[in-house]
Amino acid sequence: MDENNFNQNNYNPIPKRSNGFAKSSLILGIVSVVTGFLFLIPIPFITSLLSIIFGFVSKQPGQRMEGKAIVGISLSFVILITIIVLIFVVYQFLNTMAGVEFVNQFMAEYKEALKVYMEFYN
Repeated sequence: MDENNFNQNNYNPIPKRSNGFAKSSLILGIVSVVTGFLFLIPIPFITSLLSIIFGFVSKQPGQRMEGKAIVGISLSFVILITIIVLIFVVYQFLNTMAGVEFVNQFMAEYKEALKVYMEFYN
């Protein structure tokens, strides 16, 4: 009997266990990106933080981190940084005269629309 043939026939690879934390990290990273683009501000913060935590928890001792966890962590960091920069830019804009004028104009139009709404439904 050929030795190579013997090794090929009796080769039973150990199935790789799926890592639930890595999958969760990836899913939460995707959810954080989607909710971030929809401007649902509290949700991307929560899902991003959970994705980062799950991604780092998924690393098995002595092994490399799974690709799913790396992608989940990366997506979460990108959306967190994007939201933080966006909040900073909006805050800086609202502290200028143009920002104050924008808010005042918006509130005047809102009050007018609310007045029309109340007249129509009362």
